[in-house]
Amino acid sequence: METYDIVADHDGAHIADLLLLVFLKMFPGLVESGKVFKAVPPLYGIPINKSKTQYFAERVDFVRYMQKEYYKKNKVTDYKGKPIDSTTFSSLLIENSDYMYDFEAISERHKLSPRLLELILMYFIKKEKFESLRKKITTEYRFMENNNVVKRGNGVFIKGLVNDRIETVYVDDRFKDECSILLPAVELAMSQEHMLFLVNGKKMGLYELVSDAMNSIGAVNRFKGLGEMNPSQLQISTMSPETRTLIQYTINDLNETVKIIRQYDSNKKLILNKIGLVDRGDLVGL
Repeated sequence: METYDIVADHDGAHIADLLLLVFLKMFPGLVESGKVFKAVPPLYGIPINKSKTQYFAERVDFVRYMQKEYYKKNKVTDYKGKPIDSTTFSSLLIENSDYMYDFEAISERHKLSPRLLELILMYFIKKEKFESLRKKITTEYRFMENNNVVKRGNGVFIKGLVNDRIETVYVDDRFKDECSILLPAVELAMSQEHMLFLVNGKKMGLYELVSDAMNSIGAVNRFKGLGEMNPSQLQISTMSPETRTLIQYTINDLNETVKIIRQYDSNKKLILNKIGLVDRGDLVGL
């Protein structure tokens, strides 16, 4: 029985929709008889050994795999010692992939340790008094004293030894605006008491936990398109009948595709609105 496969990478999904539209208009009988399939390329590839790679077509499956691997070697609890169950931990990784990327950018730009930056973020959200921030910083870092955290103008100037490195930052409205992209994730984590954890007894903040878990197994290949895979990877993950993942299309699927195409082609505003729904992990990886 002859069948027809449509293969498109994640950046070419709209092209795949157009190809489906061609089949609907020109070859509807092929769809009705169940001979049109979509081959699903992977988003991630994790080397298992020199000759084998584990592929994941969905980010949620990749995150669950990472969570399971991390749990094999680590005990994760909240700061009070209550175990974090696997479902909650997987949700933390999925929900905070953007947070991890944006956090790294700001932390590196200002040369701030993760824990100090998160203390500042919580200070913004709680709208705490200056004395409260000073007390938390001097308690957290043994070499930070009151004269290392002082009021200056309309903000707070912090300079002192943090984890064997002198760090300096001026916490004001401008810095808050720069950190605004991080505040929703921190506010949510605070409401769930997920800003501080113990991993094998070691204290970790939200960013440190997510980063440690997502980078715990070494090299991970993030495929942004089919062109990033070499021929053998493409053969095993997407083309080989023994190992590929196929989705069979029906007339209902194609009717929905036509509806989506018409919406996109006739409404540019809809396209712009959709941009805000794109997850950073789908663009740059985790």
